[in-house]
Amino acid sequence: MWRSIRPKDSSCSAPIPGRRPELLKKLEDSLDYELTNDQKTAISDILKDLKAPYGMNRLLQGEVGSGKTIVAVMAILAAISDGYQAALMCPTEILSNQHFETISQLFKDFDIKIELLTGSTSQKNRKIILENLKNGTINLVIGTHALFQKDVEYDKLGIVIADEEHRFGVKQRVLIRNKGEVVNYLKMSATPIPRTLSISAYGDMDISIIKEMPKNRKPVITKFVSDDEYLDVIKHMKEEIKNGHQIYVVTPLINESENLDTAAATEIFENMSKYFNGDARIGLVHGRLKSTEKEEIMKDFLDKKIDILVATSVIEVGVNVLNATTIVILGAERFGVATLHQLRGRVMRSDATPYCFLLTSNRTETVEKRLKMVEETTDGFLLAEYDLINRGPGEFFGEKQSGTMNFKFADLKVDNEILIKANDDADEMLKSKVLFENNEYKYLLDQAVNNYHKKLEEID
Repeated sequence: MWRSIRPKDSSCSAPIPGRRPELLKKLEDSLDYELTNDQKTAISDILKDLKAPYGMNRLLQGEVGSGKTIVAVMAILAAISDGYQAALMCPTEILSNQHFETISQLFKDFDIKIELLTGSTSQKNRKIILENLKNGTINLVIGTHALFQKDVEYDKLGIVIADEEHRFGVKQRVLIRNKGEVVNYLKMSATPIPRTLSISAYGDMDISIIKEMPKNRKPVITKFVSDDEYLDVIKHMKEEIKNGHQIYVVTPLINESENLDTAAATEIFENMSKYFNGDARIGLVHGRLKSTEKEEIMKDFLDKKIDILVATSVIEVGVNVLNATTIVILGAERFGVATLHQLRGRVMRSDATPYCFLLTSNRTETVEKRLKMVEETTDGFLLAEYDLINRGPGEFFGEKQSGTMNFKFADLKVDNEILIKANDDADEMLKSKVLFENNEYKYLLDQAVNNYHKKLEEID
């Protein structure tokens, strides 16, 4: 196990020079697949950030199944091999457990101490973990919000990685970053974010994008069907279950509504239970369940105790069920095209051919155009741009995550060109030597501090 190779009174993070590149090569050679060019570029960008004399602040975007985890693991290994600790923060316990198992396997030939810390960790084990985090015995800790509780102290925290980072509140992110002096921060998201929106919401950080999918990934066969073809979908479901596979059935509602004619998740669950009685085990998960209840049901699905999981869009991100090969989305017209793309990503994990069925009883020209677009398009960023133009940013980043996109004058739907130009000009100004020589930079910095004092104070 690596212990600190820096003096105890040195700065607790950046820079991380990466003095053991052979270890990264060893990890890459141990993989049973080849890294894509996008993954290699993202790793290179992150390693450059770690060597800089300031903390990294980077967003790693990638489609579901594009291989963001191994990129994060490379960054973790670079930090640990330089004597620092790493923390991987997940929004749910089940995802924390999954990352713990995956990364433990990747590091099986490395002398690295990994621990899992969640709300379910016993008090006895938690006490031991906290002691070992503080004395530097633990190199990597994986867990939920438990990682940034007040009594959690790190010896030399060098990098924090937040998976599905938009599901953490701003204050939660600040708390974990304050666990070290200058903590490098890497955010991961499977949500494709249009460039205009990303430079507005994430203008304070660098962005790496993984668009290229691994060679072994089979594309999802997406089919837009109407309600009168429902029996064909049921027939397909029966065949998949007979072949030992699992299925998601997604509906946008929890309870019946007089205004919306889409069947509720509870009603679908009851109907499925009757129809597949004796042939398949049915589960139900939705947003109104407690977190512990949702995780228990998702774990049962992961453990193959449930064959068909009826759910609302709470399964849009989260646990990876390799055996799930089909997703049926009811009332598909009620979801944005980017969300539909995210949902079908749930069945892109196995070697089997994945299927996505988009069902609707609404056959208007607009609906058909949107769903046909999802049927024919696999580029999540293109679909996200379409949603931004046609639906607006809405609560893309809910108030609890990053705040709403409230501009006094700009409109993200129509002002994309000027926003991109402003972002490019800002980069050019910061790189300009004249700006620094004329002390204009200090003037701009003072203006920013004066205008956004409260927000900067919170970020700091």
